[in-house]
Amino acid sequence: MEIPTEQKEPLCIHTFSGIAFDLLNPKPEMILLEDIIHSLALINRFNGAAIFPYSVAQHSLYVASLLPSELKLHGLLHDAAEAYVGDMVSPLKKFMTEYKKVEAGIARVVADVFSLSYPEPTAVKKADLAVLSAEREQIL
Repeated sequence: MEIPTEQKEPLCIHTFSGIAFDLLNPKPEMILLEDIIHSLALINRFNGAAIFPYSVAQHSLYVASLLPSELKLHGLLHDAAEAYVGDMVSPLKKFMTEYKKVEAGIARVVADVFSLSYPEPTAVKKADLAVLSAEREQIL
């Protein structure tokens, strides 16, 4: 990912494990499973609007449960980039071009670290959308 010309310095956040994670230049050594698990377990889906606390980690477990064994890790990690950038609500995300570029850059590195294909397989996206549909009916 190209760093915008006006952004010369690293743009870092600090993760649960204490790593300074550069959002614009993520490196494989910055991706730790413990950071992903911890953060996704604490990030609420739907901007906290569900009828009970419901995390991105829970959502990911449901997505993985719909997939064959060879795609389960894809399902578990399909939202892993959100551990670093948060879970932006979909209606707003459509307008956030730069955010989507940052998220995609992180997703590519996550895929490399865990030997996953990028972009995600169609079956993973279908499972994600199936879970989203059920979530809308049952918890919103």
